[in-house]
Amino acid sequence: MRRSQKAQLFDSVFFTMNWAAPYQTKRDQYWPEVEQFFSRLPPQLLKQGMLLKNDLATFYAETGQFKDILCRRHDHPLLYWHFWLLDDWAYPASTDRAELERRPFLAMVFAFSAAYTQELILDQGSNFDSSFLFLAQALHHQADVQLAHLFPGDSPFWVYQQTFWQERAEAILTPDPQPPAPDPQPLAFTKIPIAAVALKTEREALLPQLSALLDRLNLVFQILQDISTLKRDLGQGRLTYPIWRTAQAADLDPVHLPSPERVLGALVLTGTVETIGQECLAELEASRAVAESLNLPTFAAYTGEMAAGVDEMRELFSLKARPKDRPASTPRRPLFAPYVDTLPKVIEMAEGYLLSDLTFRESWEIQRRGVFGAAEMTAKAFPMGLIVEILSRHGHDMAAPINQLFDTLQATGWRYYDHPHLPPDADDLALALRLHPFSTEPERHKMMLQTPLRWLQASIGKSGEIPVWLTTGAEVQPDYPFLALWGQSCATVEANVLLGLLAFDTPEYQALIEKSARQWCERIISQGLSANRHYVSLYALWTAFELLAQLHYRIGLADIQAQLGLAGQTLLKQLSIEANRPHLTPQDTAFLGLACFCLDQRSPQLALAAEASALFKPEWTTLLCKSQRYDGSWAAEPLYGTPTRGELAAWYSSRLVTTVFCYHALRSMTVRISRSNFSL
Repeated sequence: MRRSQKAQLFDSVFFTMNWAAPYQTKRDQYWPEVEQFFSRLPPQLLKQGMLLKNDLATFYAETGQFKDILCRRHDHPLLYWHFWLLDDWAYPASTDRAELERRPFLAMVFAFSAAYTQELILDQGSNFDSSFLFLAQALHHQADVQLAHLFPGDSPFWVYQQTFWQERAEAILTPDPQPPAPDPQPLAFTKIPIAAVALKTEREALLPQLSALLDRLNLVFQILQDISTLKRDLGQGRLTYPIWRTAQAADLDPVHLPSPERVLGALVLTGTVETIGQECLAELEASRAVAESLNLPTFAAYTGEMAAGVDEMRELFSLKARPKDRPASTPRRPLFAPYVDTLPKVIEMAEGYLLSDLTFRESWEIQRRGVFGAAEMTAKAFPMGLIVEILSRHGHDMAAPINQLFDTLQATGWRYYDHPHLPPDADDLALALRLHPFSTEPERHKMMLQTPLRWLQASIGKSGEIPVWLTTGAEVQPDYPFLALWGQSCATVEANVLLGLLAFDTPEYQALIEKSARQWCERIISQGLSANRHYVSLYALWTAFELLAQLHYRIGLADIQAQLGLAGQTLLKQLSIEANRPHLTPQDTAFLGLACFCLDQRSPQLALAAEASALFKPEWTTLLCKSQRYDGSWAAEPLYGTPTRGELAAWYSSRLVTTVFCYHALRSMTVRISRSNFSL
């Protein structure tokens, strides 16, 4: 998944200088204050803070503990630059020095944590959504609290501090230049402790030179970062400076690059890393000269360590043989930073969850409210059928569940519940019709469908409207008169039935399809989504677009093309409104994405298809990926109405059903992404 392009933090792999060790004792003294801050956060921020601490511990600590972040040899020394400056300037030990060591250290822990939180929010592959902005704000504030112990509100220090944060923000928010260039500004906030020490020691005049020194070091850090993430960036289609230089040297189109393997091969064969390495060495030599002119021996020594790391990088990518008298040095970490290609992984996890139990028991609606004198009623076929249909569409073998579904529906008389009080319903029949093309026993299942199809034909009104409940011709038991729950009319149920008849693809139903489709279009034109009665509105919207796509695609329905066009415009207007909702749930996002795509997939030549497709927003993919649970599922969301205690209306919801819709949307989005060259 694509991370924020300019805000990536400090993953370089090449350094050997143990610059953190001399300050470990002081670090241990300060750290309890960091833990105290996190422990005192209010409940919601506390939970977010725990996730952040665990992520930092995983990616920035050798021990896997939060207290040890940013003290590995290859980590950026932002927590220690002010120590180096005080040592190099031989600032005398005193209470003032103790504060000048402690406060910037704590401030930079919180500042780094805030910057990393921002990065995770921007990272489409993380589970940090926009709600984590409040945590980032709290961390920023705590960094300022630490620095406020050193500087009053009218101090010029705050101008520098604000400038550094603004430089970082501007660099991150500005689209990448073409051609790309290495940029130290995302790391500008790392200069805050240097400004603090310079002002406190009355050396503000040296700040321009110090700032330039740190900019050069940060520039090299950024380049080494881009080298270490080459595989990830190539996999995500991200054009970084090393990739662009490789494309230039190998005469490749940087916009349409070949496979990552070919680009990596070109990187080695063209000597691009050698060229970039020489650029880094030039920056480091300039940094060393500045450090020596300012009498900063620790900084000068550090440039030498960075130069050794650059040489190691050059050698790793070189085709030249290593001298026999020199043993190979061993990097402390693998050359390439590991990454997970998030969208395929999200889809893989969702499939794992969906296929883990082919009875799909979690989706069953089990009623224990004691209605009709039954202690328990169960609806199995319809909920599991929603899952089976989508999995079948994506090529999964669902033969056994399909057989079970048909057998269950036959046993229950094509009813939603396993109880005779409710009549057979059109939605269950529609689902079976849509599953018939995937059946491994099509003749047996076709025979089973004949009876409910007769009920359907007998129940359709003169206008062609398809009812929710199939009460005409169905057998009724004297003790249980039919209860047509919540009425006979629902445009979404009708759409499902028409989709089923189209999938069943039997010529004898052609006239029925055309008649019912015409009146369905007229109701959509006049009523819009208010003609939906039983489902949440965005499911109804997607289903309506699915039907439009199928009807446009279907040969022999020329007589209703005008109605289809008007109905499409009505639905498109609603889609444009819904697509701009300020808040969307994962299931909302799935239905909107599916509604945008289905016309384009079936009838791409239609102008309506292009208009609907244009409403798709890439951030919907991000929302779905960020909201996935660790087991591959998404939280259950309402789908259609069902009764509960006291016969009050409630919403049916299921993790499996919500997950299959999110999965279906992501599979569709994958096609969209590949077409548009949009990378995640």
